[in-house]
Amino acid sequence: MKVTSISLRKAIRAVAASAAIVGMTLVGGSALAQLSAQDQQTADSLATNIAAAVQAAVTANQGASADTVQAAVQTAIANAISASGASPAVANAAMASAVTTIASQGLAAVPGVRAGVQAQQSTVLAAAITSATQAAVSANSGADAATVQAAVEAAVTSAITTSGAPPAVAQSAVNSASVSLAASGLSSTPGVQTAVNNVQTVVTAQVASTPTTTATVTGQPAPTTTATVTPTTQPTVTPVTTPTYVG
Repeated sequence: MKVTSISLRKAIRAVAASAAIVGMTLVGGSALAQLSAQDQQTADSLATNIAAAVQAAVTANQGASADTVQAAVQTAIANAISASGASPAVANAAMASAVTTIASQGLAAVPGVRAGVQAQQSTVLAAAITSATQAAVSANSGADAATVQAAVEAAVTSAITTSGAPPAVAQSAVNSASVSLAASGLSSTPGVQTAVNNVQTVVTAQVASTPTTTATVTGQPAPTTTATVTPTTQPTVTPVTTPTYVG
């Protein structure tokens, strides 16, 4: 089945249209539905560990700068994923679920947390895209370029949809994955680079069409200060009387 740019737009637009909390797009249990029972269990466990790791990082860095919190959150998530031994696809699904928990706990409002989570989400998604592309190419070994292209586009779009990543995060992930695919030589397989380029185009368009939210501060109008002018008292001048002499 050939995946057209229209179907790609619809799939990625569905990601952007899903519920969002503090700017992070959320995906519910459906994100894990495509996994095997064992992988889903691993993803569920990993999602819980990721959320707990972020909570611990925030607690340990109370009062720290946003940059410090961001770095701590990224490290905590990376360590949790590494310790789990999860595959890129499982880690990608787990991140989607963890984002929901992190946002619902109010942690995303802590300066540095959202940036840290989204940066790591981009890294995880890039790995999932690379892995999905490799699997699509292997499964279609010997097929013509059009078949490979359709398979890769479908695989990459599925990874993005599963991740629940906002358009900007998805764009970053696709760009990173494109670099990895080029470095591995996989992008030279007929149909692969065209597929990646198509997805990049759709995601970039999605980013461009995402409205920028401007915070509106509502409050009392600034008080009007009225200057009080104290009149200057003019000194009273007593005239000098010159005596008149008669004689």
